[in-house]
Amino acid sequence: MPPTFTPTPTNTLGPPTPTPTETPNLIDGLIAYYPLDGNANDESRNGYHGVAGSKVTYDSGRIGLVAKFDGSKDSYIEIEDRLNMGTDEFTISAWIMADNYAQTAKIINKGQAGVGNPPQVGYSLRFLNLSEDKALRFDIVDHSRADDPINRDTIAKIPSNELPINEFLLITGVLRRSSGNGANLDLYVNGELKSSTHTTELTSLDTDLSFAIGALKRTPSYDASEVFNGLIDDVRIYNRPLSKSEIQTLYVAGQRGSP
Repeated sequence: MPPTFTPTPTNTLGPPTPTPTETPNLIDGLIAYYPLDGNANDESRNGYHGVAGSKVTYDSGRIGLVAKFDGSKDSYIEIEDRLNMGTDEFTISAWIMADNYAQTAKIINKGQAGVGNPPQVGYSLRFLNLSEDKALRFDIVDHSRADDPINRDTIAKIPSNELPINEFLLITGVLRRSSGNGANLDLYVNGELKSSTHTTELTSLDTDLSFAIGALKRTPSYDASEVFNGLIDDVRIYNRPLSKSEIQTLYVAGQRGSP
C-alpha cells in the first residue's frame, strides 16, 4: 500500500510577526552557508566550496553582492557530492528574486528530486511551470519510491503566481521526521508557513549526485538543466529543522543586513 500524503495550504503572503521567547542560535546545525558575496565559498567552515559556471555573475543586491543566474546551461554553482541528508531532519533556505516565476528551475537541488527516468533520490527547492502545475515546491524523493511514477514525490507547494516579483523573498523548506517512518514537509515564504505536507513513510534521501545552487547538475560531466533565471543570495543548509520563530528571525535579520 503506498504511503499517504496530506497537503495543507496555509494563509496568504504577509509580513511575519516573530515573537521568540529567546534569541535563536542560527549557527547551531548550520552545515553549509553560501553568502554568494562575489564567490561560491562555503562560510560554515566545513569547506564545501562550490564551483560556479562561466555565466554566473555577481551584482549589488540585498546585502553586499548576490549571484545572478541567466537561465543558460553555464549558469550554476556545483558543490558535487556533498550534503547528503540520509534519514536526518534538515532545513534549506535561500533569498531569491526574479521578474518572472513562470519557469521550471531549481533554487537548491541535491540529486534529481523527481526528474529523469528513473527519477533519482534527492531534495530541492524549485519552480515547476507546467500547464497543470505552476508552483514553488519543496520536493523530496526517497529510496522507497524512486521508481514509482505516481507516488514518488513528497511535495509542499504554493502557486507561483502568489509570489511577488522584483523583490527579495526568503524561501525555506523544513523536513521534520515524525513517529514511525513518517515526516512533515513545511514550505515558508518570508518567515510565514505557506504549505505543509505529511507523509506516512519517508526513507533515506542519500544520493551520490551533485548538490547545486540555481540548477539541476547531476555530476560534473553533465550539463546543467532547469537553470534559474534570477538572483539567489544567502543559501543556508541546516542538519536540523528550524522552528517557525527561528525562520522568522532569519527573515527579519536578513532584511536588516545581519543574516
